[in-house]
Amino acid sequence: MIGEKLLLKDLHEQFKTLWKKSASERQDIKYQDGQNAEGLSMLGVDLLSVWFNKLQEDNFQVIAVEEAFSFNIPDVPALSSEPSIFWKLMNQAPLS
Repeated sequence: MIGEKLLLKDLHEQFKTLWKKSASERQDIKYQDGQNAEGLSMLGVDLLSVWFNKLQEDNFQVIAVEEAFSFNIPDVPALSSEPSIFWKLMNQAPLS
């Protein structure tokens, strides 16, 4: 993994800060009966905790990097940047 894994408490703080900012700036949010921004913030924190505790350890190692390549197949014409013969024929003026 590049960098360091966030601590759960830091993740919670980031979420609460961003949630509070988003919920307070939006006047068009309507909450279901019995729910409010604070309650949903707590639910979000709980959901983040479950997700965080289910994360697998990142013990992966890069073993290869994809690189561009090309090859020719015998008896098969190579692709080129030139328009295909089909394109040329389709765009010719009609025969009179």
